[in-house]
Amino acid sequence: PAHIAMVAARSDWLRARVREAKAGRDAHLSKLFEADSRPTQRDCPVLEVKLVEAEPAAFRMVLDYIYTDQIDPTKGFRERHQSNEVVLSMMQVYMLAVQFHMKRLENLCINYLEASVNHKNVLVALKNASQLKLFFIKEFCLRFIIKDATYNQIVMSKEFETLDQPLMVEIIRRRQTPQLRSLQEDARSETGPTIHDDLRYFLRNGAEFADISLVLEGTPIPSHKAVLAARSSYFEGMVRSFCPPDNKVIVSIGEMVPSRQSFDSLLRYIYYGDVVMP
Repeated sequence: PAHIAMVAARSDWLRARVREAKAGRDAHLSKLFEADSRPTQRDCPVLEVKLVEAEPAAFRMVLDYIYTDQIDPTKGFRERHQSNEVVLSMMQVYMLAVQFHMKRLENLCINYLEASVNHKNVLVALKNASQLKLFFIKEFCLRFIIKDATYNQIVMSKEFETLDQPLMVEIIRRRQTPQLRSLQEDARSETGPTIHDDLRYFLRNGAEFADISLVLEGTPIPSHKAVLAARSSYFEGMVRSFCPPDNKVIVSIGEMVPSRQSFDSLLRYIYYGDVVMP
């Protein structure tokens, strides 16, 4: 399970899939109900977005990144960071990051793999990168193998003997190429948006995915329950227990109605931590 607002805010590719799923659900409900008898948003079935090719464990790590802007494939067991299992998991996360157009996550995966690949796991990493068609990672592995400091040790290992012949030939041929450079030297300069950047944009442009309207002096402000509830215990309690069926909430503090300027400042803080006062 995930929250539409967070998923849509952080990936334009996933945003498009959510949009398609919503359109499909709406079309299905239109066939079942007349316009005036359709279920409310609260009573609609949970939206399902099918990601057929995504490996579940890798996608869970992508979700961790979506919500926290961080990723830890070792789950706190730092001694595992160079294990074959973790390196393969990061390759699968990298593949999803490319598919989902999440540039910052791509770079995090690249940095992690660059720091984790060593002479003991590089052949497994190379084989997996080749099978997954991750040519960027494959290139890094090849460059690592052909370094003067590691080449003889790697090609004389038992693991090398188990490689497919085409990979063996490619390694031997690439031995004549220049020394290893950092993977980041070949990466595009774009670093990708942080979670704060994504939610700043989403506050201004995410009305399409709004599931609550905060009404201030008669003017509805489209908002997102998941973000409000995560950042404010007041809104969390309201969403859990007191949210009206039409999802329209009159904004007031006791008998006082805040100004639009001050309330916009509050929303900026809730969404992306901005503390600049008007």
